[in-house]
Amino acid sequence: GKFLSQKGDEVTVIAPGEDLRTQGHIPEVRGKWHADSIISGVRGVRPRCLENFRRSIYHRLLFEVLFSVGAIGLSSRSAARPDVIVAAYPPAVLPGIALMIARLRGIPYIFEVRDLMADALVASQYSRNKMFNRIAKAVENMIYRKADHVITVSDGIKKAILRAGIPESKITPVKNGYEPQIFKNPDRSINPRKDFGWGDRFVVIYAGGLTQSYDIPTLLKAAELTRDDREILYAVIGDGEKKQHYLEYCGQKGLRNVQFYKPRPRKMMPHILAAADVGVHLFPDDPLWDYVLGNKPFDYLGSGLPMIYSGRGDTADLVIKARAGFVVHPERPDELAEKIIWLKSHREKARSMGERGMEYVKTHCDRFVLLKPLDAVIQNLLQIYPAGRTGILRIRNR
Repeated sequence: GKFLSQKGDEVTVIAPGEDLRTQGHIPEVRGKWHADSIISGVRGVRPRCLENFRRSIYHRLLFEVLFSVGAIGLSSRSAARPDVIVAAYPPAVLPGIALMIARLRGIPYIFEVRDLMADALVASQYSRNKMFNRIAKAVENMIYRKADHVITVSDGIKKAILRAGIPESKITPVKNGYEPQIFKNPDRSINPRKDFGWGDRFVVIYAGGLTQSYDIPTLLKAAELTRDDREILYAVIGDGEKKQHYLEYCGQKGLRNVQFYKPRPRKMMPHILAAADVGVHLFPDDPLWDYVLGNKPFDYLGSGLPMIYSGRGDTADLVIKARAGFVVHPERPDELAEKIIWLKSHREKARSMGERGMEYVKTHCDRFVLLKPLDAVIQNLLQIYPAGRTGILRIRNR
């Protein structure tokens, strides 16, 4: 949104009225049905949805339905006819709703794919109903076919969509990357080493969702394997439906070398990450996750942290190209523990890895540079469709 706004476009982002980290209402929507504000030149509209939506798949589905209904209602109230609609997955329900809005209003539709809908449901075990999963796959493929263009956040997602029979000319990767504005003036209101009680210990940090999508059990098993080394501390920052389960597991195993922290504002995270010694990112052993290239690796590397990635695919390629850490086989806590011990024993080499990673993402992965193909896609579509009024309606889950 900021990228397009800086070019002179009028941009509206419709996003949930809930903080996706804490699952609670953001302050702006409390006592109201929606919030409407301007942030860095971008209009942000947030319909009120459902709190604690990760309790079950049914709560998650209700959350997405409420968000989609709110998006329809708020977009229909827009005074100006937008030129383009960009809808992202996740959430699951929104892309189909946005496609309907685009067709009714006669404007081009871009589908931004950050995850493979049906495959993610199966791999995350959110849905084990085979009929439901087949229907989800059919809907997903239908949206690919009906969309005027598809943009993907990784090359792996593009390859998966090509296998579904979508023409390559219709797909453009607009990759995730390093966001320099996040690191420019980080919030330094806390001293992580002091306030979190880390002291001089070697801190292994995971910052992200505590959901079925991420392989936190392997991290906790690595903590078991290294529990006798009192210099190593595991810091887990995040929230999700599995958090209580992980807390109970640590209590049962007596893992005093693992500490959990509530989610922190993203503006604070670069300062917290930079205070740690190594960042870890883990996925289960499933080929589905090979295509994922999320924000966390760029946050780690952008903070100067060496990184251990448990998995394969696009994220593994990033770590290897940047020479910024190690890639280990998924669901192998012994391999993870071995690399953690090596980094602790070779701190100068670890720091060099972190420095190389920071330099690599700054040079090759600037998010604002990587967004340029999106503008080209929009301009091409505007030449095909009849001219509307100025403005881009961007329906998006952030």
